[in-house]
This record gives sequence, C-alpha cells and structure tokens, in this order.
Amino acid sequence: MKAAQPELRGIPQFDSGRWKLRLERVPFSAEKQTLIVRLISVFSRCVLHCALRLEKIRSGRLEQTSS
Repeated sequence: MKAAQPELRGIPQFDSGRWKLRLERVPFSAEKQTLIVRLISVFSRCVLHCALRLEKIRSGRLEQTSS
C-alpha cells in the first residue's frame, strides 16, 4: 500500500514587487482523520484476534470447529 502524497495548495503572495506562490500543506479533513482512525482500530482488532487465536492453536487449547 502506497503512502498518500501530501496535498498542497498554492497561495499567491505579492512580495517585494513580485508575485510568488507559497506552497502549504492542506490539513486532513475531519472526515479523513475519522476514516483513518477507524481503519487503524479495525486492523488492530483483527491483528489481536489473530494473535490470540494463534496462541491458542500453539498451546493446543483451541477446539476445532467446522465453519
């Protein structure tokens, strides 16, 4: 999975008689932050569940059930 490229925006500025373009990062929206937190939470729970299940299998405490 590739990391997302930072979103940039250009802000025009007039400085010393010349126009310049100042780049700044666009902050994550609250919606994106919420989605990222939810994905991390779900992933963490899945990893924990798998780790606990693996530990039970290794110790022989897991009852075999048909799915």
